[in-house]
Amino acid sequence: MRTDLLIYTENHARGGANRFLIDVMEVLSIEFDTITVASNSSGIYPEEIENFSKNVTHKKLQILTSTSLYLRISQISKHKIYTKKILTVIIKIFVPLIIFFQLKLFIHLLIKEKPKQVIIFNGGYPGASSSLAFSLVSRIFTSKVYMFIVSMPVPYRGVFKLLGPLIDRFIWKSCHTIITNCKSIKESLHILRGLPRTKKVKIIFFGIKDFPSRQRKKQHSGFGKQEIKFCYVGRLVDSKGLWILFEAFKQVLLIHQNIKLEIYGEGPEKESFINSVSMLGLQTKVNVCGHFFGGIENVLEDIDIFVSPSYWEGMPISIIEAMRSGVAIIATDVGGSREVISDLQSGLIIPVGSISSMTYAMNLLIENSALRENMGKAARKTYLEKFSYAEFRSKVLEAFTTSNLN
Repeated sequence: MRTDLLIYTENHARGGANRFLIDVMEVLSIEFDTITVASNSSGIYPEEIENFSKNVTHKKLQILTSTSLYLRISQISKHKIYTKKILTVIIKIFVPLIIFFQLKLFIHLLIKEKPKQVIIFNGGYPGASSSLAFSLVSRIFTSKVYMFIVSMPVPYRGVFKLLGPLIDRFIWKSCHTIITNCKSIKESLHILRGLPRTKKVKIIFFGIKDFPSRQRKKQHSGFGKQEIKFCYVGRLVDSKGLWILFEAFKQVLLIHQNIKLEIYGEGPEKESFINSVSMLGLQTKVNVCGHFFGGIENVLEDIDIFVSPSYWEGMPISIIEAMRSGVAIIATDVGGSREVISDLQSGLIIPVGSISSMTYAMNLLIENSALRENMGKAARKTYLEKFSYAEFRSKVLEAFTTSNLN
């Protein structure tokens, strides 16, 4: 028996890419009779599997990936610099062998499943090498291979300045359609990775379900009357710009003492961030909370200002969640952030990596409760118009209706 739809992802952290996968799968579970979701052993988390429909099967692949090996190396003590460098070189030497075993495993899976269509979720580009390998081998079994790319691509580096363009050419030919979740990713793929302008590309924005109508716990009180809460939600990695946020927050504290900052998320730099908060003397004002299990709206309804200080970003779902909650937003001028936020209307767009700009924006919103409230209302309106679940569902069905795929 053939599987109607086979979805593959290599994932190593909770984040927006898997959220997107789950939501797309939920929509398509009504359209397709049988769906198989295949991933590396830790690619799909238990709370995500709980959301699978009855006609969706999850298969854990015992697959060796270079990314998982690099992550293990990153956990080695920083004092063992040479050990880490040697192991990194060894992995690079054996990458062809790793990919060979991946292809062998994928061929076995594809022979067993006999999928009519394949969807590959790739967190970025080139992203997980197994996702690229899967697209190549899937093309042998079906002409309907679709790749979601939901984070900003990176330019060619090192030896891949020579090999990269050739590999990309094969990938683009293997995939029937490329799907991104913002215009910035699409344009960057053209510029940085040679995606042909003639290639079929669809843009499907994140769309998230609205929560039941309820009053925000904070009613945007005037400055000085109560504590002002800032919030960040996302991966705890250097590229998210949290060092900039901490430094700016410390500067703001010199003027305003009635503020707090809550950090939600997981990542390899979590302990470093906790240590930095301590070194800056911010323990009583900054709380690194870890991953929030539950509806993040329960957090956002009690904050005043959402902050996204990233250096590098695709379409951050956390910003859309903040817009849904009617929260004023400060975001850096990167990727999809500038596509969803109208500067000075639904939020503030600031230069990347600027402590002074972040400090100014934070002070401005602390001292102007009316501006915060108006921005929150404008953000909520934008969510309803562009990022509602109904709009998202319509776009997914338009792209993947079985009558269009057969």
